[in-house]
Order: sequence, then C-alpha cells, then structure tokens
Amino acid sequence: MELKNIFMVLFLALTLSLMGYPAMASESIYIISHAGAGDPFWKVEFKGARAAANETGATLTILAPETPNDIAQEAELLNSAIRTRPAGIAVTIPDADKFSDALKSARNKGIPVIAFNVRPDDNDRVKNPYLAYIGMEEYLAGKVAGQHAFLSGKINKRVVVINHQTGHMGLEARFKGICDILSSKEIIVDKLDTNTDPRRLLKDTLEYLKKHSEVSAVFCLGPSSLHFIGKLIKKKKLDLYLCSFDISSDTLNFIKQGVADFTIDQQPYMQGYLSVNLLILAARFKMSPPDINTGVGIIDRSNVEAVENFAKQNIR
Repeated sequence: MELKNIFMVLFLALTLSLMGYPAMASESIYIISHAGAGDPFWKVEFKGARAAANETGATLTILAPETPNDIAQEAELLNSAIRTRPAGIAVTIPDADKFSDALKSARNKGIPVIAFNVRPDDNDRVKNPYLAYIGMEEYLAGKVAGQHAFLSGKINKRVVVINHQTGHMGLEARFKGICDILSSKEIIVDKLDTNTDPRRLLKDTLEYLKKHSEVSAVFCLGPSSLHFIGKLIKKKKLDLYLCSFDISSDTLNFIKQGVADFTIDQQPYMQGYLSVNLLILAARFKMSPPDINTGVGIIDRSNVEAVENFAKQNIR
C-alpha cells in the first residue's frame, strides 16, 4: 500500500477518535493470534490494539492459544468469537486450510474480518475470505534480510536459519526468501526446526554447529530464538554473523553491542492499532478496509537508538 494511503487511514482513525462517535452495545472487537503475550513481540501488537480500542470506545477481547502456534486451538477460538457475533474480528491466519470454514461462517454472518500479521501465501480470499491484510509481506522480508546480510561481506559457504515455530507459514515464507537470495549466491542455506524452549533451542543449535563448523551466519526468525542465540554467541565468543526479525529490547542491545548486525522490523504496534481502527470503520460506516504493508524496515547500528526508547515502552 502506498504511503499516502496509510496516512489517509491514520487520518480517518484520528477523525474517528475525535468525533466522539458513540459505541453501540454490540460493538465488540476480537483480536485472535497464534501466540500470546508471553512472546515479547505480541506485547507490542496487543498494546497497539488496546490503544485503538481506548480511542474508539470499542470493547476489545484478545485471545490466543495456550501453546504458541497451536493452530487447532486458535481455529476454535475464532469459532467461539464468531458465535458471539461481534462487530469485527482481526485474526492471524498461519495455516491455509484450518481457518477456511470459520472465515466463511463469519462472512455469512456479516462479521467483518481482517487478517493481520500473517496470512496464507496464496492470498486466496475465496477459500479464506477476509476483507484486508494488515502486516508485512513475509517472503519479501526474507529476501531483504538475505540480501542485506550478503552485502555485509561477512557470510560465505553456509548459513543456518533458526525456526522457532515449525510449520508457521509466515516464518516459512521468511526462510524461503532468505534461501532464494543466498542460494543464488551459491551459499548453502540450512533450516533448523526447533521451538521456544530455551534448553531445546540451545541443544539443537549447539548440536548443529558442532556438525557444521563451516557455518558463517545464523538467521533468527524472531526474538524468541535471538535472545538465546545472541547470548550463546556472546558467551562462547563464536565467530558468527547474526541477524534477526522483529524488535525487542534484547535484540536492540545485541545490535548496539555488535553481536547482531540488524533486525527486520514489521511494526507490530501499527498492525494491532490499524486492525482495530479499520474494523471500527467497517462496523460503523460500512467502509472497506485496504491492505496495508507495515514493513519492511531495517534496524541496525545506524538507527537503533532512534527506536530503543519506544521498544522499552512496547511500542516498537
């Protein structure tokens, strides 16, 4: 989406909050994600959604599965939200098949649905009907990360990508983007599937590094893995190029210290904030929400201090 259109959406959202438009009794908004506030990334996403709800007077309910990336439970949470007939629902769609029936049910009931943060690669809105997507284009983000890392001149021969949520479509798209760029440079790209349990993550990583001493770089697909990989590299003084996706205070500290080179920013606060605002506009005024690409940004040592304070406030 063009920048001028984003400004237009923000202007409409601001106008909505200043109008003092009275909220209807049925005006409840649901945010449903595949992961919860235990992940530092989602604290930012949810804070943006709550800010928009406070400004618009909407009643906000946030739901997430107990175990991150439990697709079956997230789909059931979506069905439970639909049964309440809310004014709107924003939902992450990390699987191309498991949400189709629920999304069609919401459409048939006239409930506006926005996909945010992650959606199926095929963007088939007949199979998975939703009005708009608010988030980063994950495959493009992976390509940007791969190209930026390659241009550093510090990677060669072989790299590994740490996937902390196996099967997550958005993370798989990031990996594919990295792989497509670096494979074209004759660099071997491995994918290490693990999870967010620190012991499992570190065990898997150490075993991999022991088998592949020629590895020159580690790509983390999010803060959940970077926090521990960064500490490992720093503690053992490993000669490895490190980069990541998404922002957290630890991520920014690693960049400042030179442990990590950069991270890709998708502006999750904006995703949560705009999702709620656009659903309110759809519910109150029957407006059609547009797709909004909230990325791809690069945070490195040249601009890390500009976002550091906002990261501490769970805004960046």
